[in-house]
Amino acid sequence: MTFTAHWRGTSSSSEPRQLTSLSSLLDDQHWHHVVLRQKNSQLNLTVDKHTETVWTPEEFNLWDVKLLTVGAAQTTAGPRKNFQGCLENLMYNSVNLTELAKSNDQQVHIRGNVTFSCAEPVSVAVTFPGPHSFLQLPWTAPSSSGGMSIGFQFRTWNKAGLLLTFDLPRQGGEVWLYLNDARLYLQIQKGGRVLLELSAGSALNDGQWHVVDLTSRRGHLTVSVDKQGGVAHASPSFPVAVSNHIFFGGKSETLLAPTKPGLICCMFLTTVKNRIE
Repeated sequence: MTFTAHWRGTSSSSEPRQLTSLSSLLDDQHWHHVVLRQKNSQLNLTVDKHTETVWTPEEFNLWDVKLLTVGAAQTTAGPRKNFQGCLENLMYNSVNLTELAKSNDQQVHIRGNVTFSCAEPVSVAVTFPGPHSFLQLPWTAPSSSGGMSIGFQFRTWNKAGLLLTFDLPRQGGEVWLYLNDARLYLQIQKGGRVLLELSAGSALNDGQWHVVDLTSRRGHLTVSVDKQGGVAHASPSFPVAVSNHIFFGGKSETLLAPTKPGLICCMFLTTVKNRIE
């Protein structure tokens, strides 16, 4: 999901034209700050402190807003859907439009099902907005059987990037789970030498949610994407378990081990277990 600014000419029959668009993955259940400012022919669109500047057409410089529509297009033409979500602090030239609507001001007309409260979601996605963003989770002592399970969902438009990594016990190597050319790869390496590599899935950069499961149990290693979408197996001669921490997204630059840039994505953690019977 991206935020897009459109412009329509003075003629009622003129088609809207896209001026600019900014950001992605905005439907991640987090709040996002959006500001639209115009000064003369310069229009600034800011989303979460990232700003895009465009120079507007000459007739747009005489911008005189007679009708401001929020949540839907002013016309029903075209395939666009109305906005479904929560808005707060809706301001226009320092006027709080939300307060006007709540007080039934005659200047404001409400259509459809609109409520003045926002229910917080039960679960919230983790967003990795850049290649150096990461989430570090502690891990308890590995189980004696070496069994473990890590499951999560992710969505992205990018073809490549690191999803997670962790060290094996007793300096046995490092595990990387990453996307390359929109395909999921699991690689275990030690001292620059690849000990094992698996791959599964394809076209995983379609912006849709994909389910990933990584399981190690009794000498058997499995990585799957979307359950039946792709499964890869291996029987390594060494135990695959987490030594102390898991890194989701990128990895701390302070560590000496080389790593890949993190995947720009949203992620839901579903399963993190250090023991499987």
